[in-house]
Amino acid sequence: IGLHGIARDVTEQKKAEALLKKSYDRLNRAEIASKSGNWELNLNTKKISASKGAALIYGVSRDEFDYEIIKKVPLPEYRNLLDNALKNLIENNIPYDVEFKIKKVDTGEIRDIHSVAFYDKNSQIVFGVIQDITEKKKLIEELIEAKEKAVTSEKMKTNFLAQMSHEIRTPINIIMGNMQLIKEELCKNPDSEICELFDGIELANKRIMRTIDLILNVSELQTK
Repeated sequence: IGLHGIARDVTEQKKAEALLKKSYDRLNRAEIASKSGNWELNLNTKKISASKGAALIYGVSRDEFDYEIIKKVPLPEYRNLLDNALKNLIENNIPYDVEFKIKKVDTGEIRDIHSVAFYDKNSQIVFGVIQDITEKKKLIEELIEAKEKAVTSEKMKTNFLAQMSHEIRTPINIIMGNMQLIKEELCKNPDSEICELFDGIELANKRIMRTIDLILNVSELQTK
């Protein structure tokens, strides 16, 4: 191979290295933006390595991403969950898909984490991804709380309408019963003006009662 061929190979190698670095930097930016990262555990050496995104989530530098250190980052109550998930993945090929809380090494913040992992039996390597889902879980909790408040508010409104309708119906029935007695006593001539007044009152009463019935029907439907 001549000097020209060697120079061309060196140039191509540099281009490939530059392209690889560009892709690596793009991956790092994507992980940081999505609050995610990837990691890899060699079961033979117990050596664990991670991307910049994963290190940021745990609050350590990539050099500090040591297996013994990382095991202590999840809160103690999740240790058995993670150990069993890893064991089931390796021994029984049961999917590793867990959510747990960690205490970040650098700030002491408590964060919610979702982790998915896979196992390569031939190389004895477990590899996976993690994502900080703290804000996502908080949003879901807020939505659930808002929904519960809305349901409670709707039930209160429905109960109020039903109660109000019953409270209105009772005195109106009493009034109209008494009005009927008065009408029978005073309205001897069906064509008299006073009878027409009573007829107007009865018509108005029927309209009111129909409206109350509609309110009650709606209230009963909403409570079912």
